[in-house]
Amino acid sequence: MAVVGVAIGILAGSVAVVVFSDAPVDPVTSVGPAVTSFPAVDHDPEAAAAFVDAWERWRHATYVARGVWTRHLDAGGAPLSLATYVAQDPPRRLVVRGGAVLESVDGTIRSCDSDIETVTDCLAGEVGVDYEEAVERELALIRRQVSGPERAYDVGRDEQVGCWVLELEHAAAAPPWGRWARFCFDENTGALVSARIRRPSAVDAEHVVELRSSVTGADFGA
Repeated sequence: MAVVGVAIGILAGSVAVVVFSDAPVDPVTSVGPAVTSFPAVDHDPEAAAAFVDAWERWRHATYVARGVWTRHLDAGGAPLSLATYVAQDPPRRLVVRGGAVLESVDGTIRSCDSDIETVTDCLAGEVGVDYEEAVERELALIRRQVSGPERAYDVGRDEQVGCWVLELEHAAAAPPWGRWARFCFDENTGALVSARIRRPSAVDAEHVVELRSSVTGADFGA
């Protein structure tokens, strides 16, 4: 249960595209029309190691972020959009999308109503989550995905500082980041600041419109 709670962000692609309150929107990762092709990635082992380090720093960062998750289908039509909310102050972490709790790691797991503006009306149940152990297992999973000859993904640095691009190298039944992905992290807080994932028939992106480093118990519904 501990690993499932934290790793859901990897396996379900529920990472956040973040825009900090004092920075402009990244035009590359902002919500926009779906595209069907992305640049090829030449694997760089040093870039892969740095990506794992950035992910680890993110998991230990303290911040609150609000935004929008969007899926653009290749077939066209109106995109699916849901509000997102993340509060993290390790070992506490709460991730909400569209009013549903995706992750709650602080010794409890909660099911909340559909009101994204308040996370106080939650039903709690003890699950005994050890955050550090869960993060270590998650990082081990990521290392297997991006390192060594049997890795699933090639990893390279993006031209933008703090950003990495990944391309699926070996076929997998359920690749965690689709066929191609781009992740960016905030230099100051370590929080994930952008992500875009090319899935088989859609492009997933999240765009966070508010990010702050100050976190209180109220941000977790306390």
